[in-house]
Amino acid sequence: MPDTNHDTDPFSQDIHLLGDTLGRVIRRQAGIAVFEQEERLRALCKARRSDDNPAIDDHVQQIVQHWSLAEAELVARTFTLYFELINIAEEQNRIRVLRQRERDAYPRPLRESIPAAIATLRQMGIDEVEMAQMLAGLHIELVFTAHPTQAKRRTVLSKLNRIAAVLAELDAPALAPSEKRAWTQELVAEITALWVTDRSRTDKPSVTDEVRTGLYYFDLTLWEVIPQIYDSMARALAEHFPKLELPQHFLTFGSWIGGDRDGNPFVTADVTAETLRLHRGLAVEKHRAKSRQLDRTLSVSERLVTISPELRETLDTAIARSEHVAFLQKRYPNEPYRIWAANLKADLATASRGDVVARLKGLANPPLRLQRREDLLEPLALMDRTLREIGLDTMAATDLAEMLTQARVFGMHTARLDLRQFSDYNTAVLAELLHRLHRHDHFADLDQEARAAFLAQQLQQPIPDLT
Repeated sequence: MPDTNHDTDPFSQDIHLLGDTLGRVIRRQAGIAVFEQEERLRALCKARRSDDNPAIDDHVQQIVQHWSLAEAELVARTFTLYFELINIAEEQNRIRVLRQRERDAYPRPLRESIPAAIATLRQMGIDEVEMAQMLAGLHIELVFTAHPTQAKRRTVLSKLNRIAAVLAELDAPALAPSEKRAWTQELVAEITALWVTDRSRTDKPSVTDEVRTGLYYFDLTLWEVIPQIYDSMARALAEHFPKLELPQHFLTFGSWIGGDRDGNPFVTADVTAETLRLHRGLAVEKHRAKSRQLDRTLSVSERLVTISPELRETLDTAIARSEHVAFLQKRYPNEPYRIWAANLKADLATASRGDVVARLKGLANPPLRLQRREDLLEPLALMDRTLREIGLDTMAATDLAEMLTQARVFGMHTARLDLRQFSDYNTAVLAELLHRLHRHDHFADLDQEARAAFLAQQLQQPIPDLT
């Protein structure tokens, strides 16, 4: 694809590696003719960038108009893949540049980073009282919405992510020849798989497809990145404002996807219930994966370390009332933190079972373990607090600290789901309910201020049975 040279710049090397690999895949999968058509068009477009000659435009038009629909689709596919691969190379280079900038700046913080911002505030003369006020008012909420341009299949997104991961492996220093050969073969396989994968869905994306696409980014990136953001900010505060603690809930997430029914007839009650199930399902599975790590890493032995009386007492109580915890005590004797982590893992497994949609629709009422964010935070906070009490801060500061942050930010439902409805529907439903409950006979006739005041007063009373 790109012109071959021996440029030693890593970015150029990545572009040539990806382009050459794609070229080989095209020749093998689509044939030499398609590859030559693409190369001819690319050369003309490249020439047009540097030469304002209308004759080139005419030449391009003549070439394209003689293609069949199938030929045009194949050439378009080559350019689509090529630019996706270039985007991956650019992202890889951006990471490379940021790492080098951080190395060059050390021990000073990287410019335009969170530590740099906090250091700048201190240099500007902001004291701890002022900083505490800033932190108290700090709240960032990122809300996901569906968008027509989000047409890329999750299958395609996953393959592009895999190609990016392989390219990162090839960037590692001191790769053995056999390792480089293996990763290069993997790259060829991944680009080939991308070439033979449908670019679009066979059916129009449903609302739940859009929900899953939104959750894909939580699963792929946000779940792991958010603890890094919190840790970076906490370290900067500890350095420049040591008396202050980082707010635990300054960053939150919301979503309209699956809850925004204002003008969208496809967002039904069933769709919203399924959306909530998907949100909860992702959160539970991510927390389960992290709890499995805790089960492996927190192998603290009572024979080697004096365990906190608080943990010992809590654990003894749990053993007395739970056969499962008693079983774990036999499996992990002298390892109380493993028992507690394994018990949490079992609770999360229980939370993943049962028909959540039926519960949301009022058709079933099975007991759910770990329903709220606080139910998850309590056992995690106990482990964190007691590890620090016995001098094992470093153990508390890794996987456990990450899971605590994830629990605080994502809770048991990943993101808050905003239910948006045309206000006249809400007014009509409330008016009918209030009339049937003999609370108000003319609610719909009230002005906005009077409605708000009346509803605020009603919320102070017990919620009536609406079944």
